Amino acid sequence: FVMALAQLRTMNAPLSCLMLASLLLGPAFGVDRFKEFTDNHTYNNRNRAFDCTSEMNRKQARQTYCRSCSSVILGNPPTDVTPINNVINICRGEGTFVRDNMYRSNINFRTVVCRLQTPRATPGHCIYSATPKTGRITVGCSQGNPVHFDACSLFKRLFNSF
Repeated sequence: FVMALAQLRTMNAPLSCLMLASLLLGPAFGVDRFKEFTDNHTYNNRNRAFDCTSEMNRKQARQTYCRSCSSVILGNPPTDVTPINNVINICRGEGTFVRDNMYRSNINFRTVVCRLQTPRATPGHCIYSATPKTGRITVGCSQGNPVHFDACSLFKRLFNSF
């Protein structure tokens, strides 16, 4: 950090500021992407079973539109809590490399695709249908953590209904 500050004097200021910012913030972006992944694609409420409509409305409380589709990785009933360590392990040697940063699980997961039924609704009033599935999942990994999951694209290709 001290060396980076010293270089500020000898380098072009905008370039050095960009380098310093990427040095300091780089690790945080990986954490933010993992947090975004868990916020969007996992479920952790032990008090009730997963429900697409209530969860999607909760997640979209600060948005101005209803998402057309979202995919969630679930655990076993009755709580449906995502087995997050099993999902993380896909990126840490317990998944099969597919391409780029994508890895396919070696075990089955319960997933659900939440599909919007009320396209003109606003958050808080969105109604979703649930399409459950059990099978292997493919996640994008960064720094040993899952950062991407999109069962909606597969759902669209299979059913061509979006």
